[in-house]
Amino acid sequence: MSGVEATIIGVLLNHSLQILTLLCGIEPVKRGNIEEDVQAVRRDLRRLEAILRNYNDAREENIQHPQMDDIEQLILASFTAADALEGYGYYQLSRENDDNVMLCRYFKSIKNLKSQLEITSGVKHARATVSAELSAIDKQGNINQRDQLPYDLDNIWKSLKEDALLKKEDDLVGIEAPRKKLMALLLEDDSRLKVISVVGMGGRGKTTLVKKVFDDVSIKNSFTYNVWTTISQSFKMDELLKDIIRQIYTGNRQAVPPEVETMKSSDLKKMVHDSLSPSSYLLILDDVWSRNAWNAIQQALPKGDRSRIVLTTRDITVAPAACQEFDAKIHRMDKLSDKESKRLFLRKAFKDGKCPPHLEETVESILKKCDGLPLAINTIGGFLRKKGRTLHEWEKANSSLGFELRMDEEFEFMRRILSVSYSELPDELKSCFLYLSMFPEDYTIEYNRLIRLWMAEKFIQPIEEKTVEEVAEEYFTILLNRNLIQAAETTSDGRVKTCRVHDILHKICILKSRDQKFAAIHKEGDAAWPDKFRRLSIHNTLQNVNQIKKNSHLRALFVFGLVDSPSKATLHELLFKNHSMIRLLDLQAAPLIKQFPREITKLVHLRYLSLRLTKVGVIPSCISKLKNLETLDLKHALVTKLPASIVKLQNLRVLLVYRYDQIEYYTHFHYKYGFKPPNNIGKLRSLQKLCFLEATQGKHMLIELGKLSQLRRLGVTKLGEEDGKALCSSIKKLSQLRALSITSKDEEEIIDLPAEQLYQDSRLRCLQHLQRLYLTGPLRELPKWVPMVNSLVRLSLKGSRLTNLPLADLQDLPELLHLELLQVYNGKKLHFQNGGFRKLKVLGLDKFDELETIKVDKGAMPSLEKLIIQRCTKLRKVPKGIQHLKSVKVFELFDMHEELIERLRPGNPDSENWKISHISQVYSTNWNKGWESQSLGKLNERESFRRNHCWK
Repeated sequence: MSGVEATIIGVLLNHSLQILTLLCGIEPVKRGNIEEDVQAVRRDLRRLEAILRNYNDAREENIQHPQMDDIEQLILASFTAADALEGYGYYQLSRENDDNVMLCRYFKSIKNLKSQLEITSGVKHARATVSAELSAIDKQGNINQRDQLPYDLDNIWKSLKEDALLKKEDDLVGIEAPRKKLMALLLEDDSRLKVISVVGMGGRGKTTLVKKVFDDVSIKNSFTYNVWTTISQSFKMDELLKDIIRQIYTGNRQAVPPEVETMKSSDLKKMVHDSLSPSSYLLILDDVWSRNAWNAIQQALPKGDRSRIVLTTRDITVAPAACQEFDAKIHRMDKLSDKESKRLFLRKAFKDGKCPPHLEETVESILKKCDGLPLAINTIGGFLRKKGRTLHEWEKANSSLGFELRMDEEFEFMRRILSVSYSELPDELKSCFLYLSMFPEDYTIEYNRLIRLWMAEKFIQPIEEKTVEEVAEEYFTILLNRNLIQAAETTSDGRVKTCRVHDILHKICILKSRDQKFAAIHKEGDAAWPDKFRRLSIHNTLQNVNQIKKNSHLRALFVFGLVDSPSKATLHELLFKNHSMIRLLDLQAAPLIKQFPREITKLVHLRYLSLRLTKVGVIPSCISKLKNLETLDLKHALVTKLPASIVKLQNLRVLLVYRYDQIEYYTHFHYKYGFKPPNNIGKLRSLQKLCFLEATQGKHMLIELGKLSQLRRLGVTKLGEEDGKALCSSIKKLSQLRALSITSKDEEEIIDLPAEQLYQDSRLRCLQHLQRLYLTGPLRELPKWVPMVNSLVRLSLKGSRLTNLPLADLQDLPELLHLELLQVYNGKKLHFQNGGFRKLKVLGLDKFDELETIKVDKGAMPSLEKLIIQRCTKLRKVPKGIQHLKSVKVFELFDMHEELIERLRPGNPDSENWKISHISQVYSTNWNKGWESQSLGKLNERESFRRNHCWK
């Protein structure tokens, strides 16, 4: 076709499209008009969001705003505006990506006429809606400015702290041991300034403990000056210094000089320093919120003469570090034990302090929710005391604690104390915290899952040179340090694997989330389905799920606890067309979902999709429609192959396709199953995590991996000996790798990873970030490059079957914390030399079939905390030098020879138990149709045994 012919056809097609537009009654979209509307909506939405933030800030302190009674309308108006802008943005993107073939473009334009009209109409409607709401607010009075909110946060906080100090003796349980410990630290004979940080979540009893110590006569008499001051969130240095000066003069029964009120900061600091210098002092800084506050205060304080500073804080990062000028200690406030919790609760709930038998089960349920938090136990116990002893009333209160938290005045103090940490978060971190409301009560949340959800929601943006993942990690750490979340499980190298939220704080999180229409929960037994929410979390039921059709604002959908298999009709209703703008879909652990729901491929805005722990086995090629997908989680599904079209998902960052056998006893070699990737997997240039692909398609596919320059975690299974060179040629290009896992084809196939393929220079810069390395399969020798990876934190070798174990090469790895060796060595002796493995915390030795002796030099593994030896059946002697491992807290033996166990058993005539007397937990465990464990150490019985083999 000539250029002239093409032009003529183009004119005719455009002309026919205009006629068709007029016949359909659709007005042409005028670009200038729509752009004007879009800009107006963006401008008004920014203002509306600022108003909503101010409103939420005020609501945190129970301040009512008559002019904002109908806050729900404002929230819904913001949803309407955001939805319209999203639709317009997607329309623009689709136009930019349109192909240039005229005929295809013509038919596509016909198809999109309706959507164009909908976009235009939606933007105009949004502009009118938001404009009307803002006009109504302007008529009622401007409340855009944060400083116009009619409350004094400092005075409110001061009032809360004063209330916290008015504790009766009956309210104090479990405080005696920490009181003695704190007093001992204060009275310690040390002339240097000592700084003690008491750290814990709100309501844990920090202030109560310190006040108890502060009021003790022996403490009062030990210091010339005793000063207590509460640090407000809007910290003002001059006011704090004036407060200290007033207390110094009052303690001396002197009048405070009037000029103090008008002094400059420098003069106030000098006056405080000079007043305290000649004498010892005890200074309590209650509720320090930032490190900046401490840094400012310490400059005014003299450093010696047996003086002491105690600060309480919710944030561990505020606690000062020790330095030459002063000694710093940290006292963490632990939760009350089960016994202490029950004693405190019974005191508060029953006049005689005794629990009626018919309420025993309900009391245990309530105490589980309180989870050792004194503030919650006191508050709920006092509330229930008024309910009498009727089982119905107690069960009703137990099941509706969330409602009581919102409505009952008796809970206001607790609610506000626990909410303060949330209130002080930046806006982006508030959204991250509110996300926890969607998980069920007492749910253990996987760290990686949470981070990916935050990123998919766009709560997190890269900052300067930090990636989105690194910023997300920092956000998580902030919530952890401020005790808004708790680590449930950590790895040996200090990484948090799972976390949870205290049940009471979780209920408060749900209330805040619901108030802001951030998210809603629908549980089994709930009468109606929530609507007009951004996010919906469904717990245990899909009954009447068609009701969610009403919620066109939905952007994220979660399901938990679905036991019954949802039918095709039910899934269709769940993924109804009204929800085409959904960004996140998490169907994890709906195990009876057997087929990939085709409706998902219509969710073209989807960024996060989890079908983990389902029975899905086949992924259709039409998944390529999900152009925005960033995370595809198929872990523990039944997928073994991905369609070639998967490489069209250019935004994909996380691809997890693998499963493990459910291991009851010991693992076997082929317990892990990966997937067959497409040959051109190198096109997925945004991938950061890829696990586990099978290396069965030859060298070409392994060379493709070198194109994935952003990879941080890579897992490869079924690697052939001849393929090691190709894999290494790709690995040397993956300079961002943090974790690498390689498994050979079978137990006889050698893993060959030649060093020359990885050398770029003598510092091995291509692996400068590698922290975790897992090699499973036979080795001729340990790869020469492994001892050169100075960043290694964890090393796992399994099935290596080496004749020479190179401990001497590994012992100098500077950051190594966890070393696990399974069937690695065929020799009779292991020798850990003096000075080796300086940072190692966990050592696991498994199935060393010929091993007869272990020798540990004095000075070897000085930081070791956990030692695990299992299935080394010829080892019958106690490791020589084990008594030198002074830091070991846990020593576990699995399926070891009875002769060795007898040598360690206390009470035997030839017992060598004295060698392990410094280890608090020593256990021998055997498999006999189940794990059976016995203590060989100080503890007479094992309180809780959780199988934790060294390969875990």
